[in-house]
Amino acid sequence: MSCSKFKHPTDDELINNFNATKELFTKMIKMIEIDTNLKRVDDNWTSPDDHSSIGISKKRISEYRKLFIKCNVPRGFSAFHKEEEIQFIASCFGLATGGSCKGYVYKKVKPPETEIVSSIDDYIPKNSRSYRIYLHIEDNWYLFYDYDD
Repeated sequence: MSCSKFKHPTDDELINNFNATKELFTKMIKMIEIDTNLKRVDDNWTSPDDHSSIGISKKRISEYRKLFIKCNVPRGFSAFHKEEEIQFIASCFGLATGGSCKGYVYKKVKPPETEIVSSIDDYIPKNSRSYRIYLHIEDNWYLFYDYDD
């Protein structure tokens, strides 16, 4: 049984993609660390909305978006809790009133052991209302899966 009725990329697809583009993910981490007040860049919006107000140029946002395409993370990054983690979102379904997301996360704080799984694809949740799980890739890198009913 899959942990979602939607078709997210498989664990193997994401891990293979990460291994092929690891240098670009590392580059994005460095960029995000430099751009301290930039919290989110998606395919067509940013947080803050007016990124120029924090000194981020259109060219810089374009550079991020080109990297998203190369790294197969079309929904960009989220760094609202940058001191703990930076997410790169490979796929999302729903979320306004429930849904799921799957992608990569660079964790500065290790997740609880109870949230680390050996397979996201085969995970069967104990609580089907909402949960977050991680699959360790290497070092501080994990796949993540968020589900909210």
